[in-house]
Amino acid sequence: MNIISDFNRDVCHNKPDSGAYEWWYFDALSQDGKFSLVIIFYEGIPFSPRYNGQLAASQRKPLAEAFPAISISIYEDCKPIYYSISEFRKEECSFSENEPFVQIGNHTMIGLKTDTGLEYELLLDEVLPGGDAIGGHLSFKGMPLKADLTPDKTEPNQGHFWNLIQPRADVRSELKITNALKNETRELSFSGCGYHDHNLGNEPMKNEFDDWYWGRIHFPSATFVYYVMNRKDQSQYKSWLINPENKLIIAQPELTSRTDYSKNPFLLSYAKKLTFAWDEGSIVIDQSRRVDSGPFYLRFLSEASLNNSEKRLGITEYIRPDRIHHKMYWPLVNMRYRYTAAEKPHWVQKSPMMYRWTW
Repeated sequence: MNIISDFNRDVCHNKPDSGAYEWWYFDALSQDGKFSLVIIFYEGIPFSPRYNGQLAASQRKPLAEAFPAISISIYEDCKPIYYSISEFRKEECSFSENEPFVQIGNHTMIGLKTDTGLEYELLLDEVLPGGDAIGGHLSFKGMPLKADLTPDKTEPNQGHFWNLIQPRADVRSELKITNALKNETRELSFSGCGYHDHNLGNEPMKNEFDDWYWGRIHFPSATFVYYVMNRKDQSQYKSWLINPENKLIIAQPELTSRTDYSKNPFLLSYAKKLTFAWDEGSIVIDQSRRVDSGPFYLRFLSEASLNNSEKRLGITEYIRPDRIHHKMYWPLVNMRYRYTAAEKPHWVQKSPMMYRWTW
């Protein structure tokens, strides 16, 4: 794992190797905790059955640039109210190697450095086969992380590259969501707290690690960011406690336990409780509330406690990348995965009711 925090490298990278991937991740929670969302822009989406199918065929050497995509998940009271994961043709997308700019279909991400910090604007515009739709914009404003996470500024040529750009940001949402099942359109206007990072891999994720826990929690006094990456022969983890101005307070609180193991309906096993500690305190993360559950990936709106006093919900995730390549799961993925708009969508996606069963 190569870790930095550098706005100037929040750009698209050259990915000449088959199986490579890159994504720009954003999430946010409203101030009252009612709404939460996750939006990810991809060049080379690692969850694409088409990408992985070509990767498995020895005569094909697929490149990330041929598989741009975006995923949008929005939750109300910890339940999904909008979900899409859509792949686009290369010709419909644009990725800048000079500045933070991504355009996927009608969706756009723009990042700017200003006198007061970093500003990102996300513009969303999509209508799904069943009639659900989303439109509008989100803004993320905040200071960059005030810490040098690694002295190595060279371009990584292997492994996973993680750029922790904006651990904490002020978010403003001005979205409209159409629910085709209820035949209604509603506005999602809220202020809240958000997060942005950038990931790059130059080989399939299964080559780099066996499984991966990741998460971030915004407490009133601090933001906690962590990852736990397990390999066959070792476990690697990093964690940071950061103040509201994105200044590092503590680097590497110790991961003291992973307990309360559970399984989802796909028999994906994971630890429900993670505990981190340092001399002056501790953080306990309870991953009991699943909001996205699949054969290789889990997302939680976790309950977290800082020093047994401050308590907040936060977004955490778990992934088993080897399962992504098991063909037995691909028919399930295809029910919720939208290929290019020019192609005929899966019949489940045409029904607003049945499509929601895949959420």
